[in-house]
Amino acid sequence: MSYWCAHPLFRYEAGMEIDIGARLMGFAEGKSGKFFMPRGEIDHAGLRWRGGQAIEIAWDREATPYCGIWICNGDLGGYRQVAIEPATGGGDRPDSDEPPPMLAPGQVMSWWLEIRAG
Repeated sequence: MSYWCAHPLFRYEAGMEIDIGARLMGFAEGKSGKFFMPRGEIDHAGLRWRGGQAIEIAWDREATPYCGIWICNGDLGGYRQVAIEPATGGGDRPDSDEPPPMLAPGQVMSWWLEIRAG
């Protein structure tokens, strides 16, 4: 099995833009949650903070067609963070209804993930 998921964490702040294609996301104060995009729907996301700083995250949609978005806005110990998580399998776990690809012994799978200033 080849389950892989990126989990880069970035600072979350109220009023920031989380652009995942045609949708903008935000989250209520003191709450946290994880959202799963439909398989293959997105291959990039943008984060823009109120101060004007921005980044774009892009990934290989063929190898990592699943994407979860984790937002913590003061919940769980007061942390404020957002993570864009492209993955080879769905449901945030390798034994989900959307399993990752199976690799034969010695078989190789590669993918890419890029984070750049926006």
